Amino acid sequence: MTKNISINYLFIKIIFFSTLFFIFLWPIRFYGLSIKYILLLTLIPILFNTYSSFNDLKKKYLISILLLFFLTLHLIITNNLNNVSINSFLEIVFLSFMTLFCLIYYTYIKENKINFIIFFTSIFLSSSLLSVFNYRFDDPYFCGGIPDYFHLFKNHIIQSHINVQQSDSHLWLDPNYLETITFKLTNFKISFREFIFEENSHLGMIAVPIIVYSIFQIKSFNKYSKVLVLIFAIICLVKSSTTLIAGLIISLFYLTLINYKNFSFKKKIKISLFIGFLICIFFLDDNCRNKISPTYYGKNIISNDKAEFINETLNTKGSLSSALTYKFLNFALNSFKNNIIGSGIGTFERESIIYSGKNNFGIPSFDTFNLKDGTNNFNKLIVEFGVFGLLLYLIVFLYSLKKNIRFEEKCFLIPFIITQSLRGAGYYNGGFALIFIILLISYFASFKKIK
Repeated sequence: MTKNISINYLFIKIIFFSTLFFIFLWPIRFYGLSIKYILLLTLIPILFNTYSSFNDLKKKYLISILLLFFLTLHLIITNNLNNVSINSFLEIVFLSFMTLFCLIYYTYIKENKINFIIFFTSIFLSSSLLSVFNYRFDDPYFCGGIPDYFHLFKNHIIQSHINVQQSDSHLWLDPNYLETITFKLTNFKISFREFIFEENSHLGMIAVPIIVYSIFQIKSFNKYSKVLVLIFAIICLVKSSTTLIAGLIISLFYLTLINYKNFSFKKKIKISLFIGFLICIFFLDDNCRNKISPTYYGKNIISNDKAEFINETLNTKGSLSSALTYKFLNFALNSFKNNIIGSGIGTFERESIIYSGKNNFGIPSFDTFNLKDGTNNFNKLIVEFGVFGLLLYLIVFLYSLKKNIRFEEKCFLIPFIITQSLRGAGYYNGGFALIFIILLISYFASFKKIK
């Protein structure tokens, strides 16, 4: 009896920490390998459960096998087998395994949302404290954050930037490049580089669901947890990004809209004021507005008329990330028109290289960025799965309207999908695929509740 309890306790810890690492701590790497692959350790409890109660898991195995069959068939139909890489098949196997994992443990994962948040924020705050003591300058040109009004770090940052850019001395002869650099040097922010998340946008991908959930479910936290989440939110706003601000605005607005009748007038006012505050930050910050511009390096990614209208209306100059966003959105739309059922899982990089070769904008190194992830997961889903990708988003919409699914669950899962559809780093970074599978399971399980 004691032995069984010890084994079950060990398995629960494996499931908890594997899920925690996969969703929240995926940027951590050991010897070049992401810590997210610790999820594979859950094979141990899955096999143990299969051995002890296979009859209870038959349906779950069947669903996972059917998914594996569908993804393989879809890949074969949309491709000549000679053009399919072994990575595509490995991805199919991994995604099918992840589906089995979620089918078996999705209730446990949903019920431990707060525990995941507390563990992650504790680890993140510890990392932030160490990062402050071991201070490194952050990229000072992000959207939001605290402007260096008193020029406390200006000289250091300018010199650092010049030293780095001197290796590209030929670029300094280009007036468009000089204009961009001059603009950046007068718009930097006070921040620090944190150990876990080297890019602020990657932090934003994870921060939005935590902050949104905390706003709507603050009463579910004890005093210690409230302090943790508050400090976490403040640090995230200091280390801001377009991903964070846009993700918060859209997630808060949408979740408020679908649950509007159940909120008190006081709560509606508070949320509206916070959304208004974020909108002001976005449109008053030059770096934020630049993320809307379809222009970079003097080149327009969309038609000149549309680009000029956007730039003149918002007084924007453009940025690399915004130009890439427009490029890959155009790519996704073009791909959908030419191949409505998609090109198959694991083919995005190949297809984006082909598209980039045919659509060269004459910007140095521009065609080498984000070839694997397309800047967000919406683009990737549309290219690889076409109409099936759109169907997945339709299910997310229907899920959000389901009356018999708790709002508390929706305000944790939906922000992941919204945020990483705006700015993502692939299906398996930031827990996108796992969260999406949990959401789909919850949606289809809700029909049983009605019966």
